[in-house]
Amino acid sequence: EKDYMMAISVYFTLLFLTTISSTYCFTFAPFRISGRKDIIVIKNAVGPRDSSSETRGVNAPSPRRPPPGVGSSSKGGGPPPPTAGQQFLEEFLEVAFKFLYLWDDSGVVETSKNLRVLWTRALLSNLGLIDDDVAYDLLPRSTRAIVKAPIYGPFLDKLDFIVKRTKFIDGQLEEWLRDTNGSDRRQLIVLGAGYDTRAIRYQSQELEVYEIDLPTMAEKKSSMERFYLENMNKTLSLNIQHVPLDLNEIFTYSKSLVEILEERGFQVDDKTFVVCEAVLFYLVPNAVQKLLTEVFQLPECRYCITDSLSKVGVKPGGPPTPSAKEKCEAWLVRNGIQLVAHDAVFGGAIHFVGAK
Repeated sequence: EKDYMMAISVYFTLLFLTTISSTYCFTFAPFRISGRKDIIVIKNAVGPRDSSSETRGVNAPSPRRPPPGVGSSSKGGGPPPPTAGQQFLEEFLEVAFKFLYLWDDSGVVETSKNLRVLWTRALLSNLGLIDDDVAYDLLPRSTRAIVKAPIYGPFLDKLDFIVKRTKFIDGQLEEWLRDTNGSDRRQLIVLGAGYDTRAIRYQSQELEVYEIDLPTMAEKKSSMERFYLENMNKTLSLNIQHVPLDLNEIFTYSKSLVEILEERGFQVDDKTFVVCEAVLFYLVPNAVQKLLTEVFQLPECRYCITDSLSKVGVKPGGPPTPSAKEKCEAWLVRNGIQLVAHDAVFGGAIHFVGAK
């Protein structure tokens, strides 16, 4: 009994510290406020959802060495190398998550960088802030009850950004599903899918899902989904194509992204919804431009982008006019795309975009 209580105490402490670190990474590390109150400059970005380029489907080197073309945000690149404190935090979380998965029987062997998002979403869903029961079901059965511990209240306001982003994407997707109700075939593309749960949560809509991520990530996600079907929902049938692809190398491929998807059954003329959630920040500029140019060519497509748009020329800050929305809309118009819905956070550093 004493050993059991000690183990539970350790679990609670680990996840508690993980929540604190995630809060810090998503609220204080990504953005540095400049002397002017209306300007926010991207400084770094690490967090529950966006903690590594591998999580988001790009093959960047170790955080100590950004990939070619990626430098400080002032030059339009990705995250700079971590500070000593951030590096210590990363190493601590590696140990913490290994402990949380010590008795896991799902077969998933993973680092904390790719799993923080899942635990964060399970926590927020348990508190009723987002709708994602699947995230909880995908956690190890031996330790997942930790997210129900009433110890996270003081930190939840720091995760409001994740709540808003999740609700925006889900809202845009559900609106598209209503608008396309009755269509013979509908497709969902998730760029840099990581442990995104929408392929499972919306499978009742009979979607053809294409999740794009690194080969290692795609394999782990597929294993986790198989475990879910075998142990949590044996009646569900998933129609998911895991597309192993390094988005940071997309501009070097002989085939376009659409052509690669077509080889896996994707139909260009069918109704399609594309999700790009916290991906572009981790891509080099050439990859960002090539990726968006290609997906913008789809004729029957709705888009939801929640990301930094600085690498396509939509910069944060500057004079009050044009606004963040006006800058975003002007960029979309230049690409033949219509803005449907928009919001911006952190002074326009991050855009929430619904478009078609």
